[in-house]
Amino acid sequence: DEDDIQTKLLVDFANCVLQSGLNDFFFSSDLKVLIDVYERVLHNGNIEGESINWCVNGVEALFKWNGYATELNKYHKDELCLEVKSCVDNAIENEQFDLAGKLDTLMRIE
Repeated sequence: DEDDIQTKLLVDFANCVLQSGLNDFFFSSDLKVLIDVYERVLHNGNIEGESINWCVNGVEALFKWNGYATELNKYHKDELCLEVKSCVDNAIENEQFDLAGKLDTLMRIE
Protein backbone atom coordinates (compact mmCIF):
# COMPACT_ATOMS: atom_id res chain seq x y z
CA ASP A 1 0.00 0.00 0.00
CA GLU A 2 1.52 3.30 -1.11
CA ASP A 3 0.02 5.21 1.78
CA ASP A 4 1.40 3.06 4.57
CA ILE A 5 2.69 4.59 7.78
CA GLN A 6 6.22 3.19 7.35
CA THR A 7 6.71 5.24 4.19
CA LYS A 8 5.44 8.36 5.91
CA LEU A 9 7.78 7.83 8.86
CA LEU A 10 10.76 7.36 6.55
CA VAL A 11 9.98 10.51 4.55
CA ASP A 12 9.34 12.50 7.74
CA PHE A 13 12.66 11.32 9.16
CA ALA A 14 14.55 12.38 6.02
CA ASN A 15 12.74 15.74 6.07
CA CYS A 16 13.74 16.34 9.70
CA VAL A 17 17.38 15.58 8.92
CA LEU A 18 17.39 17.95 5.93
CA GLN A 19 15.55 20.73 7.76
CA SER A 20 17.91 20.43 10.74
CA GLY A 21 20.92 20.96 8.52
CA LEU A 22 22.61 17.74 9.54
CA ASN A 23 24.85 17.72 6.47
CA ASP A 24 26.95 14.75 7.52
CA PHE A 25 24.10 12.44 8.53
CA PHE A 26 23.45 10.86 5.12
CA PHE A 27 25.96 9.78 2.51
CA SER A 28 25.44 11.54 -0.80
CA SER A 29 24.60 8.15 -2.34
CA ASP A 30 21.78 7.75 0.24
CA LEU A 31 20.32 11.09 -0.74
CA LYS A 32 20.56 10.26 -4.43
CA VAL A 33 18.52 7.11 -3.78
CA LEU A 34 15.97 9.21 -1.87
CA ILE A 35 15.80 11.65 -4.79
CA ASP A 36 15.26 8.75 -7.19
CA VAL A 37 12.43 7.53 -4.96
CA TYR A 38 10.82 11.00 -4.96
CA GLU A 39 11.13 11.11 -8.74
CA ARG A 40 9.54 7.66 -9.08
CA VAL A 41 6.68 8.51 -6.69
CA LEU A 42 5.95 11.69 -8.61
CA HIS A 43 6.01 9.78 -11.88
CA ASN A 44 3.89 6.82 -10.77
CA GLY A 45 2.03 8.26 -7.83
CA ASN A 46 -1.66 8.62 -7.34
CA ILE A 47 -2.35 12.32 -6.86
CA GLU A 48 -5.35 11.41 -4.75
CA GLY A 49 -3.27 9.36 -2.29
CA GLU A 50 -1.44 10.64 0.76
CA SER A 51 1.94 9.58 -0.60
CA ILE A 52 1.95 12.46 -3.08
CA ASN A 53 1.73 14.92 -0.18
CA TRP A 54 4.58 13.17 1.63
CA CYS A 55 6.65 13.33 -1.53
CA VAL A 56 5.88 17.02 -2.05
CA ASN A 57 7.00 17.75 1.52
CA GLY A 58 10.15 15.72 0.93
CA VAL A 59 11.04 17.47 -2.32
CA GLU A 60 10.41 20.84 -0.67
CA ALA A 61 12.75 20.00 2.20
CA LEU A 62 15.34 18.74 -0.28
CA PHE A 63 15.21 21.85 -2.48
CA LYS A 64 15.49 24.13 0.56
CA TRP A 65 18.42 22.19 2.02
CA ASN A 66 21.67 24.07 1.35
CA GLY A 67 23.54 20.84 0.69
CA TYR A 68 21.32 20.07 -2.29
CA ALA A 69 23.09 22.74 -4.32
CA THR A 70 26.52 22.50 -2.73
CA GLU A 71 26.98 18.80 -2.04
CA LEU A 72 24.67 17.17 -4.56
CA ASN A 73 24.98 19.76 -7.34
CA LYS A 74 21.15 19.80 -7.60
CA TYR A 75 21.07 16.11 -8.57
CA HIS A 76 18.11 15.39 -10.89
CA LYS A 77 16.50 18.79 -10.30
CA ASP A 78 15.40 19.11 -13.93
CA GLU A 79 13.93 15.61 -13.86
CA LEU A 80 12.13 16.27 -10.58
CA CYS A 81 10.71 19.53 -11.94
CA LEU A 82 9.43 17.75 -15.06
CA GLU A 83 7.65 15.20 -12.89
CA VAL A 84 6.29 17.98 -10.66
CA LYS A 85 4.99 19.83 -13.75
CA SER A 86 3.24 16.66 -14.91
CA CYS A 87 1.65 16.30 -11.46
CA VAL A 88 0.53 19.95 -11.56
CA ASP A 89 -1.21 19.34 -14.88
CA ASN A 90 -2.79 16.15 -13.53
CA ALA A 91 -3.95 17.89 -10.35
CA ILE A 92 -5.52 20.75 -12.35
CA GLU A 93 -7.23 18.24 -14.64
CA ASN A 94 -8.69 16.56 -11.54
CA GLU A 95 -9.65 19.91 -9.97
CA GLN A 96 -7.23 19.49 -7.07
CA PHE A 97 -6.18 23.10 -7.09
CA ASP A 98 -4.63 23.16 -3.60
CA LEU A 99 -2.31 20.32 -4.55
CA ALA A 100 -1.54 21.96 -7.90
CA GLY A 101 -0.56 25.17 -6.10
CA LYS A 102 1.64 23.33 -3.62
CA LEU A 103 3.35 21.42 -6.43
CA ASP A 104 3.81 24.58 -8.49
CA THR A 105 5.56 26.24 -5.55
CA LEU A 106 8.23 23.51 -5.65
CA MET A 107 9.36 24.61 -9.09
CA ARG A 108 9.96 28.14 -7.82
CA ILE A 109 12.43 27.14 -5.09
CA GLU A 110 15.94 28.06 -6.09
